[in-house]
Amino acid sequence: MKSVSELIAILILFMTVVLISLSIFFFSTFSVDATTASVEYGYVKSLFREIAFSIPEILNGQTIYTRHPSSLVSLGFKKIPVNLTIQLELGNNTLVTAFNKTEFYALTGGIRRNVLEDVRGSIIYGVNQSVVSEIERLALVREYYYNGWTMIELDTARVYCSIFKVGDSNYYLEIIIADFGGYYNINDPPTVIGTGSIRLRYEPFYADIKEFSPVRNLTIVFNQSIITLNNILPSNHSIDPVSGSLTVRIVYKKIAVLMS
Repeated sequence: MKSVSELIAILILFMTVVLISLSIFFFSTFSVDATTASVEYGYVKSLFREIAFSIPEILNGQTIYTRHPSSLVSLGFKKIPVNLTIQLELGNNTLVTAFNKTEFYALTGGIRRNVLEDVRGSIIYGVNQSVVSEIERLALVREYYYNGWTMIELDTARVYCSIFKVGDSNYYLEIIIADFGGYYNINDPPTVIGTGSIRLRYEPFYADIKEFSPVRNLTIVFNQSIITLNNILPSNHSIDPVSGSLTVRIVYKKIAVLMS
């Protein structure tokens, strides 16, 4: 018959083994969860980067289809309020508001974990500018930590301007604005969790194309930024007010996004 002290020692040993086993179990569970979260978020980050890189091809008619195997990352849309106005001064001194937009939509991914190396976040792809001169910079991907969530966003909330000289003092300016949309009620955009797919394609039906000529000057107001023709023209270039002319073509394209 064991003594009381021996029974206490056995009980202590048993409890120690149980605690060690539980610690190993919870640590293993936490490690698996952390690994899964990191892998899934890394997959979505790569996915968003590839979509952003492919925006020029999508706008030219290419359809992008990809799958997003995930169990922790939720995907959806986010509304981005903006103040975007393009105003033109025509040859007869008439001022025309050629384009106006008050919101863009961003594709979003979120995971209720902190998987960032820097909680301040960073830009993954693109530049945070209102106007860009390279079509590849039309899209921006950024990530940040907010209220317990690691968020990643892909948006096209900027203007692409490309100007060409077509004569001694004749210029052609093309402005492209692109935005995301879906086949759902856009006021209640989808949030998708789990294995699924994303399809993106340019919808010509929703395109809005306007052309103005001759144009003497233009002003692009984008939130706090104001861009004029002098900011867009190459250095040491000017349009002769008598013999020169400027044609401005404004193209708005919508990229339809189907999540399932």
